[in-house]
Amino acid sequence: MSDENATTTTAPAAAANPTTENKGTSEASAPWHSGYAERLSPDTYEAAKPLFEKYGTEEEYVRGMGEQAKVVGKKGLIKPGKDATDEERGAFFNELGRPEKAEGYAWSPAEESKFHIADQERYTEAQGKLHALGLTQDQYAGVMDLYTEELGNLLGKMHEQQEGWRSESEATFKQEWGEDYAREGKAVMAETEKRGLREVLEEAGLINHPGIIRLIKDAKDGTAEDAVEKSEAVRSIDAELDELKKTDAWKNARHPDHTKAKAKYQALHRRKVGVS
Repeated sequence: MSDENATTTTAPAAAANPTTENKGTSEASAPWHSGYAERLSPDTYEAAKPLFEKYGTEEEYVRGMGEQAKVVGKKGLIKPGKDATDEERGAFFNELGRPEKAEGYAWSPAEESKFHIADQERYTEAQGKLHALGLTQDQYAGVMDLYTEELGNLLGKMHEQQEGWRSESEATFKQEWGEDYAREGKAVMAETEKRGLREVLEEAGLINHPGIIRLIKDAKDGTAEDAVEKSEAVRSIDAELDELKKTDAWKNARHPDHTKAKAKYQALHRRKVGVS
């Protein structure tokens, strides 16, 4: 059989695959970000959807996010607004370098400052307040260093002032009291103890103030003088009472002046009670 007589059989054209066509049509009509619906939780996807929809394709979205990252990097951290939550402000402060908690601050006073924490409760309270203000670790350490420096300066000036008072008192009262200086000094301190003032004056740094010493000495001397005067007044009244009791007017109830004698006795007795 020759080639000319050969029958050529042509295979029928393949029918279009309706499944493939439908799939292509579906993918073309679905938004580019629909695939994220399977990878993200429903809530997250819905929240991000407005952002996705700003871009026509995923490539545009990626480029846009990259540009935003550059802008944020140039601007640095954005300070929370007045309506920000405590959590947002806290996150901002922590990002700047604040410890997560107030007790996370680390600081040690300089050795020469001789600073020590006398009241741990107040110190802890101050830490909390500084933490609430958003101080970073470095800022906290700087504030504490400044505080101890200023406190040291203040205490130094107070010490100088107290030494000045002590020197002034010593010079003044040595001249006034002469040989009685040591004895009078001890007597003044004893009077201070007696009145319960010594501890208060020492804490206030006034124990050697010349005005305070003079005031206490005057009070001490005044007390002694008052006691002498009172005892003399009592003796005088007692003497009058004794003389009154010797009179007939006092002894004889029928005496015309007996009532007067009784009234005088009562008056003298009231004076005695008032003096003593």
